[in-house]
Amino acid sequence: MRIGKPKPTIDSADKPVSIAQAHSMFRDIKRQFRPRKNANGLVCKVGRYHGCAVIKLQKPAWTNDSMRKVPNQTGVFFSVWIDPKSIGVARYNIHSLKLGKLKHHHIITGDFARAFRRAFARSIKSWPNVRTDYGPQTLMQGWIESHRPRFERDVTALLNRFQLLCPMIDRFLEDCAAPSRRRSTPARTG
Repeated sequence: MRIGKPKPTIDSADKPVSIAQAHSMFRDIKRQFRPRKNANGLVCKVGRYHGCAVIKLQKPAWTNDSMRKVPNQTGVFFSVWIDPKSIGVARYNIHSLKLGKLKHHHIITGDFARAFRRAFARSIKSWPNVRTDYGPQTLMQGWIESHRPRFERDVTALLNRFQLLCPMIDRFLEDCAAPSRRRSTPARTG
């Protein structure tokens, strides 16, 4: 009788996070979420979308959509999700959906995407497994492993990292605001 190789044992603490576990962890992260000062108005949303557990960050000024709903039709948002087809991996991205329809703005989506990616290039190395070679609606996308016990910590780190990009997104959207919606700024001198 031939004896095969023993199957490696995986510590239960290092198993991939399930959809239900991710949803629960996302709710916990949301309860603890506090926007940084430079990310005022940022809202954390948790829910399910197309079978995925999702956590999102978005400002009301970045969309025409209700902040009570997880799915978006317009605007800029950051999301992290667990897809039932991708066991052991959580994906994250920044989307810019139908920016041309964003109220009170005159945005050409491709121009917005190019400007974002040029500025994002300075911090790209701090984002794990990220790419920017997508169409204009996916500004960037990456992935992290979704194994316990580090999953909550890793997702929180992504959310915190995104908050550092908020002033840049605010600035780009402000630059595209209709003249009557732009904040008045004092003229620069010297």
